[in-house]
Amino acid sequence: MRLASKRTESVGEVNFRYRWRINGNEYVGSKEFSSHEELLQHIAKLGGELIDILEPSSSSGSEQYFGEDGGNAVDSAIAINATTPAVGVLQEYEYINQLHGKWHEKWEIKSRRVYHLQGRHFEEFEIFLQNGLSERLCFDITSFFGKSDWALVLEWDGGTTYVDKAGIRQVGTSIFALVRYCVNTPGTDKLSNKQFKEMWSLEEYDLTEIKFRSRNMTLLYIDDSIGQPLEMIPEWQPVGKGNDITFKYLLDWKRTGGQPERNDKPRWAPGK
Repeated sequence: MRLASKRTESVGEVNFRYRWRINGNEYVGSKEFSSHEELLQHIAKLGGELIDILEPSSSSGSEQYFGEDGGNAVDSAIAINATTPAVGVLQEYEYINQLHGKWHEKWEIKSRRVYHLQGRHFEEFEIFLQNGLSERLCFDITSFFGKSDWALVLEWDGGTTYVDKAGIRQVGTSIFALVRYCVNTPGTDKLSNKQFKEMWSLEEYDLTEIKFRSRNMTLLYIDDSIGQPLEMIPEWQPVGKGNDITFKYLLDWKRTGGQPERNDKPRWAPGK
């Protein structure tokens, strides 16, 4: 959606606020259509399905922030439902990939910015498409903005490890957690050739088999920009030196009903 500022004109269209699903994820959208059938056609063209219409309302004549298609940029922002920033950013990229194809192959990022309006938080992507055109997409990131609650679980020779307490969840015998690795010496991302200072890993720990696997990895660069979440090969690995402390922390989280306590500065040195 390209953004511009203009005044509304009453054209007899209706602004539909609706829930829809694409690639297994649910979103809330808001856009002007002349009819319910036009809304269905729009969602079908994107490869999604309509779940529910939340609120149809007539167009107004107020001064607001608009897209070129007449839709209000804030009201029509794609709502992301996530509990942590890493998961939320992953959903943003998945949404754009569904619309335009794979990142780096079909589109590139020109800019990203976060802004706040009416008590909500939004992130705007400006992207370049393969055909030479540019596009802006606005995401409502209120669900996960500032929601991380990082707990220090490990100090090691190369940096520190944190777990996001707000995002821990258990599914069956597995516990999922967002683990943040802060490195003392910046590393280099081979894909972008940019230096990074943190790695965020969405990890799954099997409580019965005492194994773990990383679902995806996100890099935070030294300029505070965030890389695209990278899908990992979900192969189980035995819990070993280093992440055994994370595993014990998550066991404590389960035992205490979500109120774990970290041991007093647990340390380990790679190779020892």
